[in-house]
Amino acid sequence: MLNRTPALNRSAQQDRNSPWHLLPILHLIATLALLAGVVVGASIYFGEADERARARQDAGRAKHYLAWALINAARGASAEVGLRYALQDLNEDHVSLAAVALPKAYLAEVRLPGADLFGADLSAADLAKAHLSRANLSRSDLTGADLTQVDLSGADLSEANLSKAILFGADLSGANLSGTNLSETRLTWTGLSRGRLPVSPAGVNLSGANLARANLFNADLSGSNLSKADLSGASLWQANLSGASLSGANLAGANLTGAKLSDATLSEALLCGTTISASTIINTGCAKAP
Repeated sequence: MLNRTPALNRSAQQDRNSPWHLLPILHLIATLALLAGVVVGASIYFGEADERARARQDAGRAKHYLAWALINAARGASAEVGLRYALQDLNEDHVSLAAVALPKAYLAEVRLPGADLFGADLSAADLAKAHLSRANLSRSDLTGADLTQVDLSGADLSEANLSKAILFGADLSGANLSGTNLSETRLTWTGLSRGRLPVSPAGVNLSGANLARANLFNADLSGSNLSKADLSGASLWQANLSGASLSGANLAGANLTGAKLSDATLSEALLCGTTISASTIINTGCAKAP
């Protein structure tokens, strides 16, 4: 029997001496190098990502600092000084504007939907044609402010002071005006359809307010003070006036169809061409009409 072992040993020795014998080792080295490269690359990427995030945060803070600096410098200014854009930038970044003090500021056409302006001082400010839908203006001071054609739909104006404010053409639909002071405000042509006026037992103060031709359809004015208010030509259809004071109010030409008037005070109110129902129009006070 032939002994083939030396031949096999020689073949194995040749394989070990062949360059192809190193391929598995080289493949392993290449794989390890690739993995090392991936790890290093990932570390660099995530490290740079953190740096980029920090850079964005720093840039955001710097923008906010500049905006607040401009706001503080613009207090009392009655001309355009970039204040609108500073406020808009902060609001777009969801920064609270609560208690901001901007009396007499020029903010016409400012866009601050959903802004947090709780307790803000905007007295005598020019907010004509501003967009303040869904804004939180609770307990804010808007005394004497120009709110001509302002969009306050869905805004929270509870316990806000709007005395002597101008609200010509303003949209207050769906707004919360519970406890709001609207005394001596000018609300001609204002739409308050479905606005909540108010929920507090004390009602809202509208004494002496000009609500001529105002749309108060389905508004809740229960317990409110409307004494000496001008409601001539106003639509109070289905409004809740229970317990409201309408003494000395001008209701000439007003539509009170379906309105709730239980416990309401109407002493010395002017009733001329006042519609109480689809078939009833009161003209008893026409002799007193101006």
